[in-house]
Amino acid sequence: MNVLKKHKKTLLKFAALLTLSAVAPLQAAEDRSGTNPINFTNDFRLYNEYRGLSSSGEDSQNVTTMEFRTPFADGKWQFRTRMYANKLDVDSKGVNEFGFGDLDFRLLTVPVLDMSKKFAVATGLEVFTPTASDDALGNDAWTLGPQVFFVKFLPFNGAFDLIAPGYQYRVSIDEDGPENKVGAHALDLFLLKTLNNKRQWIMINPQGFIDDENDIEFGNIDIEIGSMLGKDHGGQSVYARPSFAFGADRPYDLSMEVGYKFVW
Repeated sequence: MNVLKKHKKTLLKFAALLTLSAVAPLQAAEDRSGTNPINFTNDFRLYNEYRGLSSSGEDSQNVTTMEFRTPFADGKWQFRTRMYANKLDVDSKGVNEFGFGDLDFRLLTVPVLDMSKKFAVATGLEVFTPTASDDALGNDAWTLGPQVFFVKFLPFNGAFDLIAPGYQYRVSIDEDGPENKVGAHALDLFLLKTLNNKRQWIMINPQGFIDDENDIEFGNIDIEIGSMLGKDHGGQSVYARPSFAFGADRPYDLSMEVGYKFVW
């Protein structure tokens, strides 16, 4: 059961930490693909990720996320919040739980934006609250996650729209017992390529994860393919995002996320 708890919490931390993606270069105001948080549009997202937690197929996790973003302070800041419905089936350990995961929210701003050099810096603070409906579905700790990422537009002679390395450190400031203490690092290297006048996109996102508290290290590569809906899409789009994990400590091998976005 300790092994299960160790990897279950790592999965939840990992999913929450990987928030540095979905960055895109400054685009025209009419771009409503939702790939550009620097524009700070209003944004509603609904997506589901399925993870196979064992090669036998007995253990799995299914997380449905509802996300909302909105700008404030004359568009200089963005507020984002996420709610999770989490189904955890670990038959090999006799664990079957369904309920709500921890609620989190983030404040994000862009203190550096130099389009003459095609460069930007974004910083943010994410807060994770111990609101899960069951201990198996969350972490009993108030946790802060400061983050920073750097964006270089049109790298490699314009072969990509951007390349964006990023880093987030997540640390608990109040936890219910030492087993819930959080101290973890997430590293991102994000590349974006848009097609057909930005109506479709391909995102490649290698990521690394280091959990100091549980002595766990692993990585994964996400590949997202997305498209606007129809000619008169009204700010609606869909995407698919398979993920491939690697490393001896990886808690899963493959996962698949599919999602819907509405931007206005």
